Amino acid sequence: MMKMDFDARYFGVLLVAVACAMPVAVSAKDISSVRQTVGERQENRQDAFCERFSERAAQAATAADTIQASIDKRQDGREARLNESRAKRNEALDDARSEADQRRSEMYQNLENAAVTDEQKAAVKRFKETVEAAIQTRRSTVDASIASFRSDVDGITSRRNALAAVSAFQSAVQTASASAKNACANGTDALTVRATFRSAIQAARQGLVSERNKTTEAGTQMDAAIAKRRAAIVSAVEAFRYQLDQARIELQAAFNETEREDL
Repeated sequence: MMKMDFDARYFGVLLVAVACAMPVAVSAKDISSVRQTVGERQENRQDAFCERFSERAAQAATAADTIQASIDKRQDGREARLNESRAKRNEALDDARSEADQRRSEMYQNLENAAVTDEQKAAVKRFKETVEAAIQTRRSTVDASIASFRSDVDGITSRRNALAAVSAFQSAVQTASASAKNACANGTDALTVRATFRSAIQAARQGLVSERNKTTEAGTQMDAAIAKRRAAIVSAVEAFRYQLDQARIELQAAFNETEREDL
């Protein structure tokens, strides 16, 4: 009886041991299978991510090219209109100066006809030389101020359009996309590829935003350019008027002196 009890207990213990061992063996197999499945899924996700990324990168590049072409077209239009406006202003200025030259030529002729004595003739000659020199100085100053103003405007317009910034951003995106593609091809983890790409794009965007923020200064810069041009022209005109007044006083004095002598 005792032997049967011992055998029963032994058999029961053995059953328990086998029962405990079986789950362990099954769990190890399941774990191996799960790990393989997870690895396959990660690889599939990696391939899918890289495939989607490549497609999106290609779409982004196409969109960037389209935007760049649109910007270039608008910029070409602005430059054409600006050049046309400047050409018209140059033509108007040349016409005004030609008319002024004609009026002065007639004035000089009238003065020469009115001059009788040698003193008067000499005074008319000095007056003419003084006025012509003053006009030449004024025109040179005005021309220089116009050229300087246009140069300032070109610089302000360039910053406002931020073409260089857009081009730099586009280049940064292309570089980041190419790096991500290479990383995908080399089997780099998708999260790493995504994080690196996002970091590069964020830096490129910050550069673009920083450049765009400069456009808010365009109004102030334009006001400064206008004020500089106005100050230069006003100074030139005032200097010319002073010289002209002095020349007139001297000319008038020569004619008045002759009239007094006749009296």
